[in-house]
Amino acid sequence: MKKGFILLVFLSSILYAAGLTFQPLDGDEDSQSYQFYLNNKPVAVIKVNDSGWVTYVKGRIPNGKALYANDKGLKVAVWPFSSGLANGAYQEYSVEGDVTKIINYQAGQRQGVYKEFWEEGVPHIVANYSKGRLHGRYKEYDEEGKRIREDEYVNGVVHQNLYFLKNLYKENQE
Repeated sequence: MKKGFILLVFLSSILYAAGLTFQPLDGDEDSQSYQFYLNNKPVAVIKVNDSGWVTYVKGRIPNGKALYANDKGLKVAVWPFSSGLANGAYQEYSVEGDVTKIINYQAGQRQGVYKEFWEEGVPHIVANYSKGRLHGRYKEYDEEGKRIREDEYVNGVVHQNLYFLKNLYKENQE
């Protein structure tokens, strides 16, 4: 197990050797802003709204994987960029190093599978995006992995509520 950990640390240091990092800035109600640095020098600011759309860009983000580490140096998130846009799988990590969120991006928009996990690695949310909008199945699970919600989205609009706490309601009636 130690060999795997050492290899992971070595590969991580190669990935971030370019010195591309980011930090969240104070956001407003509808969006979150991020400051990007290259070798500790500010190079860009972006603003992302609640739907995952980049709504403001100042500067240029270099190609590569941007690392966000907490004040103790632990990896909190990795965000891949190419041509100045988010491209690939954005990932957030717990203090233990487990993946807690995966958001796939293509040309700066959410595209494909979106996943969030509870602390124990149990899925919390599994959804699909197309061109930055929810599209397809959206599933939500409780901490034990029991499905509590399932909807079908078409271009960001709920098309059909397939399952919403029905089993919990039935259980409470018995």
